[in-house]
Amino acid sequence: MFDEGFINGYEDVDLCFKVREQNHKVMYCPEVKIIHHESKTTGRFDNVIANSKLLNYKWNGKINSDDLKKEFMPKVSIVIPVHNQLDYTKKCLDSIRKYTNIPYEIIIVNDASTDQTNDYLKTQKDIIIKNNEYKKGYPASCNFGIRSVSGQYIVLLNNDTILTNGWIDRFLEVFKFNSNVGMVGPVSNSISGFQLDKEAKYSSIDVMHQYSSSVLKQRKFSWMLAPRIAFVCAVIKRELIEKIGGLDERFTPGNFEDDDFCLRAQLAGYKTVIANDVFIHHYGSKSFKADGEKKYAERLKINHKIFVEKWGADPDEIWLKQKAFDFKRSLFISIDKDEFVKRFERAKNNIQDKEFSFALNELETALEIFETSDKSISLISKEDLFILTANIALIVQDLEKAKSNFEEALKLNPASSEACFGLGQVFYQAEMFEESKTMIEWAVKNNPKNSKAIESLKSVNEVLSLPENHNSLLENVVEQVGAEK
Repeated sequence: MFDEGFINGYEDVDLCFKVREQNHKVMYCPEVKIIHHESKTTGRFDNVIANSKLLNYKWNGKINSDDLKKEFMPKVSIVIPVHNQLDYTKKCLDSIRKYTNIPYEIIIVNDASTDQTNDYLKTQKDIIIKNNEYKKGYPASCNFGIRSVSGQYIVLLNNDTILTNGWIDRFLEVFKFNSNVGMVGPVSNSISGFQLDKEAKYSSIDVMHQYSSSVLKQRKFSWMLAPRIAFVCAVIKRELIEKIGGLDERFTPGNFEDDDFCLRAQLAGYKTVIANDVFIHHYGSKSFKADGEKKYAERLKINHKIFVEKWGADPDEIWLKQKAFDFKRSLFISIDKDEFVKRFERAKNNIQDKEFSFALNELETALEIFETSDKSISLISKEDLFILTANIALIVQDLEKAKSNFEEALKLNPASSEACFGLGQVFYQAEMFEESKTMIEWAVKNNPKNSKAIESLKSVNEVLSLPENHNSLLENVVEQVGAEK
C-alpha cells in the first residue's frame, strides 16, 4: 500500500520504488493522454522538506541517480583484435578506462592467443570477449568484433596503443561539424602516411601524456582531409559500416585492408579525416612483427600485390598520382551475423566483380552451412546453390568440383535440366564427348525449351560426326513406339 508517512507528496514515487524492488516493471502508456491541472490542492507543497527526507531515508543507497548527460551522449564500441602481447593489451585497456569519459563498450576478439591473454580476459568484467577457434588474422577478427557492436561509433584499435586525455571527445567533434565524415584517425609517433607526428619526441609514457595535452591545446580544430586512415586507431561512423560492410578478408592476416576500406568509404561518398589535435602512442605493430621483420616485409609485399590486383593500381598511384583504377567494383563486404547470409552475399559480389575463385570459396562454405541457417532457403534452394557453385567451378576450370556439385543437384532433383546440361559441359571440356552427348540429351528431354542445351547438342553432334539434330533419346522413343505397334 501507500506509505502514509508521506503527506501529499512522493508517496507515488515511493510506491514505484517498492514495485521495482519486487522485480516488477513500472511503465507508462504514451498513447493515453489526460489533462492534469497541476497542484490545485491547498497546501500542496507544505511538506516538501519532510517528504524529501523520508524518501531519502528509505531509499538512500538503494536507488542510484541517473547521469542524464552520459545517457544521451553517443555510445562508442571499441573493437580490439589481440593475439598474445598481453602486457600491451593491459596498458591499452588501462588507457581506455582512464581517458574515455563517455559511455563505451570494449569488445576484444581473442585471435587464438597462446599466452595468458585468455585467462586474463576472463577476469575483466567490463569486456565483451569474442574468441576465434583458430588464428584468423586482423581483418576477420575486426569483422567478428564489429558484428557485435551496439554503439553509434566504432573504434578499431590496436592493442599496442595508449590512448590519451580527450581522445574520443575530439574525434566526435569532427563528426559533429561535418555529416559527410565517415572515419577519423589520430596522429601518432609510430604510424604511416600523413598521420606520423614528426614533432613527437618523449622519453617516457608520462612525458608522452604531457605532449599529448600540448597537442590538444595548440592544434585545437586542426583537422585535415586525408586519403587514408591507418587502422592503428580509427573511429568509424556506424552508418558507414552499414553502407559498405566490413574489412576485406582477402588481406588476411593484415596490411592494406585499411587502404581498401578507406577507398571504398570515399567511393561511397564519405570523407576520411585526420584529427591533428589528437595524439596517441603506438608501440608499433607488435603482433604483426612478432614473427620477425622479414616476414612482416614479405606480407606487406604480398598484400600490396593483392591490392593492385583488386583495384588496378596501388594506394599511392590512386591517391597521389591520380592513376585510373577499377572504381566500378562492388563496395559492400557482408559481415552479417548469419554466417550463410554473409557467405552468400560475398559470393554474389565476387561474381559481379568477376572474381570467380573468391566466389567459389564462399559458395563452398555456404553449402557446408546451408542447414544451419534459418535464412538460407529464403535466398536460394540447395539445388540451385549446388548448380551455381558448379557453374562457378566450371568457369575456373575445376572440373572435379563442377562435376560433384552438378551430381549433388541431380540427387536432389533427377529431372533438373540445368544440372544435366552442366554435367554435359563438364564432360565436353574433359573431351568425354559420348558422355557429354548423353547428359545434354537428358537436359533437352527434361526441358525442351532449354536453348543452351539445344545449341550444345548440335556442337557435340558435330564433334561426333552425327547429324546436327541427332538425339538418341528421341530415337529410342520412336523405336519403342514402333515395337509396341
